[in-house]
Amino acid sequence: MSLINFPNSGNTYYFRSRIPNDLMEHFGGMKEFRLSLKCAIKTRATKTTKILERKVLRLYESIRQGMKSLDIEDIKEILRVEIRKQILHAHHVYEGTNRWSESGVSQSLDSVQLKESNLKDKLETTFRSYQGEIDSKLEEILTSLDIEVDKKSVDFKKLRNKFIDLYVLRYEWIKDLLNESDKTESDFKLNAQQKLGLDLF
Repeated sequence: MSLINFPNSGNTYYFRSRIPNDLMEHFGGMKEFRLSLKCAIKTRATKTTKILERKVLRLYESIRQGMKSLDIEDIKEILRVEIRKQILHAHHVYEGTNRWSESGVSQSLDSVQLKESNLKDKLETTFRSYQGEIDSKLEEILTSLDIEVDKKSVDFKKLRNKFIDLYVLRYEWIKDLLNESDKTESDFKLNAQQKLGLDLF
């Protein structure tokens, strides 16, 4: 929250509030909002700003209270959706490969191997940064479901780690398809359940 004054604004002060990341979706993606105080006296504007700050903080808190907390059933449903997405991704790679050419299959396998190696290298050398990428994705998902984003909660950390497990696992699925292993979508789902340690399907 802050008090600002713009040139050519008639010398009036403005109240500005930066919208918390976990609530941006509720404000149409806005990062902040400004409100003209229609006041050119700084002491009076400062007093008004403090009053508005308390009201806005209460508003943010009331919105959060209307959001549900992440629980195990939410985690399971989010993972079901993500597993289907990653299986679909594996099939996209498979269908985009020239399977009638040994060199075409070899090129796809080399590409997958490189991407898998790059991911594992990220997990080895820039783990915190990669966690941040996953957190941003999860924040979007949870906000769209009206689920409170609490990055410090155990359930959030569990969900983050299971997403990472899935992103590693999908490369195995792609290689299975390219190597004509005859594994089906049901096999991949069972594989995911075993890896994640959850009964999902």
